[in-house]
Amino acid sequence: HLGNAGDTIVEVLIAIAVVSAVLGGAFAATRRSLLGARASQERSEAVKLVEAQLESLKSALQDETKSNQIFSLATNFCLDDNLNVVSDTNAACKQGTDSRYRLSIGSIAIPSSTGRTFIATARWDKVGGGPEEKADIVYKAYR
Repeated sequence: HLGNAGDTIVEVLIAIAVVSAVLGGAFAATRRSLLGARASQERSEAVKLVEAQLESLKSALQDETKSNQIFSLATNFCLDDNLNVVSDTNAACKQGTDSRYRLSIGSIAIPSSTGRTFIATARWDKVGGGPEEKADIVYKAYR
């Protein structure tokens, strides 16, 4: 023997396996963290868009003609930039980054009153795939 100055191939392979496991774990943790941050960012953007639709709804309800139209609707709708009522399948209802958020407002009558409960919703495809995400905000209005 010339001495024990070098590592054997087995020791090198074990060291490579340990380093690979550590790096793999770090990569998985970073990926989960980035997906979580992206999902949070998307939800925040969706909530802002739904809030904007509700603010538009409040403004539109101040106009008697639009208010009568909105209170008589039986289908889902959204409001465009000019506060016009449009079908929720209209391009104006797709907003946000890459038009990924599909906005709609539905309503139901409040029993024994002249009011309606409006439910503003944003739907979008979940980051990284998976089931569709949605954010809802409820608003009650009376005549």
